[in-house]
Amino acid sequence: MRLDPKTFWAMTPLELAIACGLHGEAPAGGAPDRNALLALMRSYPDRERGSDPAGGGPRGGG
Repeated sequence: MRLDPKTFWAMTPLELAIACGLHGEAPAGGAPDRNALLALMRSYPDRERGSDPAGGGPRGGG
């Protein structure tokens, strides 16, 4: 694209998509469906409060 950094970082997402030739295309893969999301939640469950190995909890306190 040969843009200087100031111009590049000033672009909106839409301007960047158009410049890259991606305007109007769906994102690759799209959003996960409900079953895929549930599988991810089973694979990577949230930790229970207080189960932080450092003993910190959500705010890092002790």
